[in-house]
Amino acid sequence: MVSIYRFIIFFILSAILIFYSNTLTNRFYSKSEIEKISNQTEEFNFKSMGYKSEKGNLVLISNSFRPIDFASEEIYFNKIESILKTISEKNFIGEETFIIFPEHIGSFLFLIDEKKEIYNFKTLNEALEKIKYSNPELVLTKNLIPKLIEKKKNKILEIYKNTFLKLSKKYSVSIFAGSIVLPELKFENENLVFSSTELKNQSLIFTSEEKIYEKIGSAKNISELDKSIFELKENPNSEILNFFDTSILLTEDSRKIELEKIKTGHIVSINFTNTENSEFYDKIKNLSSNKSYAQIFFKGKFFNLEMYSNEIQSIRYINLENHNDKKSFILNHFLN
Repeated sequence: MVSIYRFIIFFILSAILIFYSNTLTNRFYSKSEIEKISNQTEEFNFKSMGYKSEKGNLVLISNSFRPIDFASEEIYFNKIESILKTISEKNFIGEETFIIFPEHIGSFLFLIDEKKEIYNFKTLNEALEKIKYSNPELVLTKNLIPKLIEKKKNKILEIYKNTFLKLSKKYSVSIFAGSIVLPELKFENENLVFSSTELKNQSLIFTSEEKIYEKIGSAKNISELDKSIFELKENPNSEILNFFDTSILLTEDSRKIELEKIKTGHIVSINFTNTENSEFYDKIKNLSSNKSYAQIFFKGKFFNLEMYSNEIQSIRYINLENHNDKKSFILNHFLN
């Protein structure tokens, strides 16, 4: 009788061991796998405006992501660094360089450390259905993404924060790190902490001194994508973040901003979706012949999600330029 019990216990423990062994194998990438993924670098087209001066330069990035870019901390870090390496190789990094990424470049970190097959599905819904079974406590959950973000929020924030702190120091640049959907953030004794459970699309700036700029940006108007995927609500907070003589517009509809109140020399919109509003551009051109404007997007497809327009536009010395390209795009703007 005792031997039967021992056999049953042995069988159960063996089954558990095999299950967790398979789970770990399916979740974590080997060094060679990470190297292979990271070597698949993104191709960019480039445009440079102005000439080098002591005032420095803005580097505006419209790049794409694959689901697998959010598979692990190392893969995510390598993806972001590959873009900075590309900028450095083009000699766009100087003593005063401010790099600006598009929104949502951290928002999909809720996919971190899931089973490898997740990142190969054609649609986001297919991936989410599989994720449920890797997170048994969420199997009956309808609004899965907000629950995943809540579950992984501490790890997501650490990965996002560490990635950009390390890279801003390594390349001696200040970085506007696009945006990330997390519970509302605030500073407490110079540390980032969560101040509520409400999810918001938030933006942070990492300085070349390996510090986080004291102000946290938060998108005001919410896009249909934000509502359907992250279930975000309209946000009454600030829609402009000022840094490096640059105003970054954090709103879904830049036309609603009172441009006359902007005192900085440069304006960058990270999520402006209407690219054909002549009245908006006329307003900018009438502000000052020296004021510049540009818009950037998270480009291409993510799973089955169509992200933003292929067309990037910029205004410099009153001239409107269209940078219409399906490839990812880097716009260097020397400040003169």
